[in-house]
Amino acid sequence: DYAAYAADNRNINPAWQNQSYAGHPITSRGTDHPVTKLTVAQAMLFCEWLSQKEGRKYRLPTNEEWTQASQGADIEFPWGR
Repeated sequence: DYAAYAADNRNINPAWQNQSYAGHPITSRGTDHPVTKLTVAQAMLFCEWLSQKEGRKYRLPTNEEWTQASQGADIEFPWGR
């Protein structure tokens, strides 16, 4: 979906398309890959765009949700597991 978002918003920094870090590939999945190299603000704008497009509410996890998930806690997110 981020590729569609970038196509709809021509001012998007193309750095998200570069799937490497320090010269090493992050993934070999071609165009079907997790998006990296975004700021929180950029990710939030994408969530707003996707919410409008699909008629559902998308958001980033809260700090508490992120902390619990990163520690392997069994947590139920509003958007599912």
